Amino acid sequence: MERIAWSAPARVDLSGGAADIFGLTTLSMAIDIRTRCNLEESDHGTMVDLGYGEVCLNDAVEDEYRLLRNILKTYHPKRDVIVSTSSEIPPSSGLGGSASFSVATIAAIHDLNENHVTPYLLAEMAQRIETRGMGLMNGYQDQYCATFGGCVFMDFKGKHNYPLGQEPYAVVEPLSFPYHVVIAHTGARHCSGDANADLYESYLCGDTSISTRISELDDITRTLRVALIDEDYDTVISVVNRNQDIIRSFDRSTLDNERLIEMALSAGADAAKVTGAGCGGCIAAVCETGYATSRVAKALRRHSPFVHECGVDGGVRREV
Repeated sequence: MERIAWSAPARVDLSGGAADIFGLTTLSMAIDIRTRCNLEESDHGTMVDLGYGEVCLNDAVEDEYRLLRNILKTYHPKRDVIVSTSSEIPPSSGLGGSASFSVATIAAIHDLNENHVTPYLLAEMAQRIETRGMGLMNGYQDQYCATFGGCVFMDFKGKHNYPLGQEPYAVVEPLSFPYHVVIAHTGARHCSGDANADLYESYLCGDTSISTRISELDDITRTLRVALIDEDYDTVISVVNRNQDIIRSFDRSTLDNERLIEMALSAGADAAKVTGAGCGGCIAAVCETGYATSRVAKALRRHSPFVHECGVDGGVRREV
């Protein structure tokens, strides 16, 4: 067989954050750091390689193989293969790395099996691997953004983590994002499933302060959609900064996050927020000009182990 390779991007969530868990709206952009999955023929049963060397699937029992094991158990390659993956996305960074991994790997397996999958179904498959397959409390935006790419407004009305085919697809609207984004890692890993589970539990227990702010996230995400259509930069930065205020109120912005945010704003960024579930991971800073972006990136590199000046990237794609 010829080698099969697929890749999918990371994402920066610009507005909405955890609102996708509650069937509301988010707005995210795919960025130009990616996860890649390669499939090659194997003469020794199915082998997996996460960058540490090839291991027989049956021997890959450590926790870092859990996601890949679930994918291979659910979507069986039709022949023995070597599944090797690599990623430019820092692990547990709040950039949707696990969704990028799932989307690229599921796409590669379906390519091998000669099964056509629509982008909507691919995003849903990848989402269920982490929620119903692994018991994690996650929304949908990461998988949809990794699949469709670009800057996208997403509406998850009617979605409740039901089995495939028992709820509607998300509504996905591509938008233009003519501004600049810099991401910087705190150096601290986070666990989005745990953070989301805590928030969801508070919501279900009737915490009105949580439900009010979740509704506000939905409202301001819709405002951001219109601001991007109208090229209204002042409103764009106002919405991104308000997102960070709400993240703080959820107690998901750590001192490390706040330190990088303050550095970015002091260096010339117009807005900055935690990415993903927060509690470590990355921050994203928004700038209007390339000059300001370079200055912000330079300041952040003095204190962050990973800084990237982002470009908007496409979605999942076949590499060879």
